Amino acid sequence: MESMRQEDLYIALDKSIRVKKYKRIVFTTTALLYATLHATRTSWAYSKPSISESMEFSDYYFGTLDSSFLTSYAIGLYISGWLGDRMGLKYLITMGLVAASLSYSAICVIEGMFGLRSVVLDSAAFIIDGLGQSTVKLLSYFQI
Repeated sequence: MESMRQEDLYIALDKSIRVKKYKRIVFTTTALLYATLHATRTSWAYSKPSISESMEFSDYYFGTLDSSFLTSYAIGLYISGWLGDRMGLKYLITMGLVAASLSYSAICVIEGMFGLRSVVLDSAAFIIDGLGQSTVKLLSYFQI
């Protein structure tokens, strides 16, 4: 009987170690993704002058992109808070990171591969980016 209890203890300890390992992996992955997202967010502000010179974008173009991003980010914070109460934070944050990544990819494809310069298409990508980045803000409020 004593050996059964000891085996149960080893099984429980093994499960605990595995759970801690997965928590560390999830935390590390999320932290790296958030750091990457933050780096792309801050690099935009620093790269505007060189983009303006090389691609001849006007202040109106940058103003439209910035205001569409910031408006969708503000609205997205409210929506993310509401959704965060109703669904799992891990899924919400994952969806936000995927949406932000896809919007950056869309900008690269639209501008780089097809050579299209459209305020409407770029604003749509920035709106999706703002909504996606607003979900990541939840990481600072909750512990996953």
